[in-house]
Amino acid sequence: MVSDEKGVPGPLRSGQEEGGSEEIDLATTKNVKWVAKLGSQTYGGVVIGGGKLLHRHHNESPRDPKYQGDRGILMCLDEKTGKYLWQLSVPKHESGQGQ
Repeated sequence: MVSDEKGVPGPLRSGQEEGGSEEIDLATTKNVKWVAKLGSQTYGGVVIGGGKLLHRHHNESPRDPKYQGDRGILMCLDEKTGKYLWQLSVPKHESGQGQ
């Protein structure tokens, strides 16, 4: 993937976990505004518009405890702060199901 975009901050450093937790110490990042925990698998790219960031991923780290198991998630975060705003949680088709 190649972009002609100019003035993009770089290099990026994603940071290190804080003492055995899954939280990232932002002091160890470079050119990163915020960090958000997502599922272990992502689907497609990020969409940003109207001050919101939309991301599709798997439900390995549920934000809402009432939605457990293998689900597809569409998560909405605040573009500037990374604050969780809402999510759409959809059950996946079981493997072997017809179209």
